[in-house]
Amino acid sequence: MIIEALLIGAFVGIVVGSLGAGGGILSVPILVYILGQDPHQATGLSLIIVGLTAAVSLATRARSGNVAWREGSLFALVGLAGTWAGSTLGPLVSARALMLSFCALLGAVAVFMVRSQLRPSASPSPNEAGDSNVDKGSWTLGTVSRVVALATLTGFLTGFFGVGGGFAIVPALHLALRYPMKRASATSLLVMVITAAFGLASRTAAGTL
Repeated sequence: MIIEALLIGAFVGIVVGSLGAGGGILSVPILVYILGQDPHQATGLSLIIVGLTAAVSLATRARSGNVAWREGSLFALVGLAGTWAGSTLGPLVSARALMLSFCALLGAVAVFMVRSQLRPSASPSPNEAGDSNVDKGSWTLGTVSRVVALATLTGFLTGFFGVGGGFAIVPALHLALRYPMKRASATSLLVMVITAAFGLASRTAAGTL
């Protein structure tokens, strides 16, 4: 069991490091269906896995200069209300409802990924050089609204399901802040570290970890 857990952790770490994906999308079903964990316990443990693997990957990615520390921290802080709500509601639903909801989440992610791949490729924009509208100080009401909505949603997913939310954070940063994908992926790791830590703290304080 220990060897299996170590191998699974290494696999999840590779996914997080290479794609900036949350890892929880993999660790939760693995913990439940392979290691036999209770779904509620699995979502709590997944926060630990996601937080640690994202932190290690963040330390590596930081050297590339692609991490937007200020905007990533702000995005995470805005989403903490959603993280708290998810961490509070998650333990209250039945294990069956939790896993059915998780399956629905996986289906939604799959549909989003397929649609994004089928969509015609857009020509490279100046933002691909690494700039974003936020870096230039051009905050607009639309930008703020998108950031608040997407940050709250990804925060809720982190708290409720124990997922890092990288599958949502990366496109959110790309769409809301106009980040190139490399920068969005690297910055998403910072967001995951903050939200996972807060979600873990919320569950610990509530005694539901």
